[in-house]
Amino acid sequence: MPSKVDTGHAHSLPGTHSDALLSRTGNLTSGLPFLVFWAVFAWIFYLTDRISPAYFGIGVDNFWFDGDIPRYICQSVDALANDHWRNKVHPLFSLLVWPLPNFLHELGVDLILAMRMQIALVCAIGMLFLYLGVRALGMPVVLAVMLVAVASTSASVMTWFTVAESYPYTFAALTLMFYMLARSTTQPSLTWHWAAGIGLAFAVTISNIALAVLIAIQAIKPRRVVWAVLLAVAMVAVLVVAQRLVFPSSGIFFLPTALQGESEFMRELTPARAREVLTIVLGGSFIFPQVREVASGSERALTVQHASMQFDAIPTLGLILLGILYVQGFYLLARRLKGALRTIPSGDGPSLREPAALLAVPVLGGLAFLLALHSVYGKETFLYSGSFLPLLMMVICVALGASWVRRYRLAIPILACLLAVNVLHNTAAFERAVTQLHDAARKPLTQKMLDRNTCAFVKRNLLD
Repeated sequence: MPSKVDTGHAHSLPGTHSDALLSRTGNLTSGLPFLVFWAVFAWIFYLTDRISPAYFGIGVDNFWFDGDIPRYICQSVDALANDHWRNKVHPLFSLLVWPLPNFLHELGVDLILAMRMQIALVCAIGMLFLYLGVRALGMPVVLAVMLVAVASTSASVMTWFTVAESYPYTFAALTLMFYMLARSTTQPSLTWHWAAGIGLAFAVTISNIALAVLIAIQAIKPRRVVWAVLLAVAMVAVLVVAQRLVFPSSGIFFLPTALQGESEFMRELTPARAREVLTIVLGGSFIFPQVREVASGSERALTVQHASMQFDAIPTLGLILLGILYVQGFYLLARRLKGALRTIPSGDGPSLREPAALLAVPVLGGLAFLLALHSVYGKETFLYSGSFLPLLMMVICVALGASWVRRYRLAIPILACLLAVNVLHNTAAFERAVTQLHDAARKPLTQKMLDRNTCAFVKRNLLD
């Protein structure tokens, strides 16, 4: 029997006159997922020309907001590189990033171009599942397309989904699972489907398993979740052993030494640190904070950890709109949380169909987990903003379904303003950061840099 918080699915998110028009043109709407995928691919591929892997040589290791991008590049191009050791916390990352660029290279495609294609492909897949997921939650076509556009122009996407990093893979895995959750209200999935989704998320980063489990537990029986987790970990463990045969220096997540050395990334939680984390996560995930270039040891690096937002008219408008959406979204999710916990599936599928009730456990639980983790782990919080993004997109999705937003037809104006803020502010901030990267990448390499134990691909000066 449905819970009292189950107020229905079809009218839980706002409709528009434009969407009614589109619904009468079936050929157009049926082709939209295809168009969304290729539009995002083209956009990200364009941005990777500005921030090409060619600029991420050993001379700018950690320069891009503390990201280890040269190491990720080595994992993508060199099976014998020492850099595969990091698989100890990213269990199957080498198997995810190495095959496609090298396959394309065998066909005659330049490695740099091949990596750019892979980066754009993964981001496009993630945005496709975001689109399909919010559509399955009842969001109209027009709003779903605009929501993807806002996500694709956010600061976290422009910064982290355009480089060789793990965050687009996390985004794609989690948006896939949110899509599975939304679909499970009408089409229950098999246990092995959830095992595959959990395994994919876990394959990218070990902490992702917590987020994946929180999504799965709202869709299937707790007993099935346990079986799905066990099957997922077993599958990943077998593939990790096989991966070690291909990449001799690959780390193994289930060895006792896997977390050795991670304590160096721990930070003390202070009021200032808490303010920085919340500002960067809630504001900086979408709207670029002010970027500084600072000394990092004997080298230079970009940072936004000071969490200073630019309070000019355009970014301030974006922050105000985000604040309104967050307050509304978190309110609706918190209001449904108790009921959602009471109705964790006891049958073959979730009894809750209203988006706020369906998403309350995974979104609030996932954000609480990530905020707790990254309040004390990681030097540069902006580095992890891509992990928060799928959860924050669900908060916005829920907020757009609020009764007052529907009543006054504000969803399209709100998303249009956020998109305009992203295009005007984020592109300019991104270009300034890219210029600083280009300047740093052209500086001569020192012997200390060349002596680092990494692959030859990033040690050579690709800009000559």
